[in-house]
Amino acid sequence: MTGCYVGIDIGTTNTKAVILYTDGTVEAPLKAATPFYASHGAVFFDLSLLEEIIIGFKKKIQKRCRILGISFSSVGESVVPVGNGKALSDPLFWNDPVTEKTAGQTPIYNEDCNPELNRQGQTNATLSIYKIIWMRDTLGIEEPEFWLPLSSYFIYRFTGKPFYDYSQATRTLLMNIGAGKWDTELLQRFHLENRLPPLCTMESPAGEDKEHIAYALGGHDHLAGLFCIETLVEKQPFIFDSIGSSESLVTLTNSRKQRSNTGGICIGAFAPGRFYALNSIINSGILMKWIARLGGSEDPGAFFESVNARILNRITPPEKIFPIIAGGDPVAGLERSCLSLVNIPLDTDIVHLTHTAYVYMATMARLNIETLRDYTDPAALIIAGGGGTANSLYLQYRAAILNCPVYIIQTTEMSGTGASLCAASAMEDKKTIAAFRQKHGFKALQPDFKWDGCIKSQSDELASFYRSSPFQSALPLLFR
Repeated sequence: MTGCYVGIDIGTTNTKAVILYTDGTVEAPLKAATPFYASHGAVFFDLSLLEEIIIGFKKKIQKRCRILGISFSSVGESVVPVGNGKALSDPLFWNDPVTEKTAGQTPIYNEDCNPELNRQGQTNATLSIYKIIWMRDTLGIEEPEFWLPLSSYFIYRFTGKPFYDYSQATRTLLMNIGAGKWDTELLQRFHLENRLPPLCTMESPAGEDKEHIAYALGGHDHLAGLFCIETLVEKQPFIFDSIGSSESLVTLTNSRKQRSNTGGICIGAFAPGRFYALNSIINSGILMKWIARLGGSEDPGAFFESVNARILNRITPPEKIFPIIAGGDPVAGLERSCLSLVNIPLDTDIVHLTHTAYVYMATMARLNIETLRDYTDPAALIIAGGGGTANSLYLQYRAAILNCPVYIIQTTEMSGTGASLCAASAMEDKKTIAAFRQKHGFKALQPDFKWDGCIKSQSDELASFYRSSPFQSALPLLFR
């Protein structure tokens, strides 16, 4: 029977199992809705139902192939108190707002422990420490043997061995990011000494279950996705542009740096000495939906396909564009939530607006990428993924404005695929990993669109406008 590795991604909406065969083929995932329920004024993951789903996945897969290894990726922040081989409570949903009061009453400011996500006056209430405090105070949980991230809980459940991987530890506010170890002072302060297992890297072996199936550490879903990309590029420097409802641009780095001027963060990744730098364009998807609605459509995909055809039918692009300022972009800042169109011509139609939006969003990505290049090789590959890559014309604008190829990742379900690769790596199965690379490359989009020069010039004008001091000083007025 053919061998395979399984990556199980526990997400906010769905839980999926990705199968990586030893010939490098990746099979479309098994999928089930992630179960949760409400209690005590909060939302919890339902671990019993999740376990049933995972066991069901496992049985279905075993009918097709021999499972050589399993690894998990999951959302961050959620933690499970465990003892005697089982959970003492279901975990809080990763972004449940119930911990906001807890964070306000017990703010923690530690510059060694995730300073970008937890700054004076900007405590991130989703971080695991606040969930631990809330669960202790509200649920009356007896002191557990360990607290584990959701991605490690099922390894513990099936092997009896507790682990905490670095990627999830960065979400606790209890790890010294630079030193790559638990912060002793904070553990003592919150009576967590010996309640968090030793830190391990992603792709570390994590024991076997009763069927002698090997397990490996996965981790935070975003980092598992980056592990997948790093595997594909064979550790070449890259900047990943995830284009979805919001847009995240991220690179891996071995250099810990402070927060960038555009709101970027640099926090721990797979292992000690590995970090990732991140910039975002929070409302990119909202802007696209707003444009589609303005054009009379509730289906952005179909709308932009139609408008793209009208753009391509033009002999020349619109000559003039106007600045767009959207809260959450690197110009307006993450804390703003408004949208402004500056000096918009009265004769603007939907084609003109869409063209301008494409140039605007690609210019924002360009500004973020320029910042991320400070963390990595200036010649790092630009790799794009996410639902936004379905808009091929928009990607052509991107390649033109970045003036370099944009490599479109062909692999779907990157978190689950990354977890399956963690399992293969833990088993030191270099043949399977090499076969995966051969079958799942990138589609290269070159900057050779017929309007490249014009689009690049328009982007240069926008970038100059955004960087001008009069505009910067006017931002508070524009968003008042």
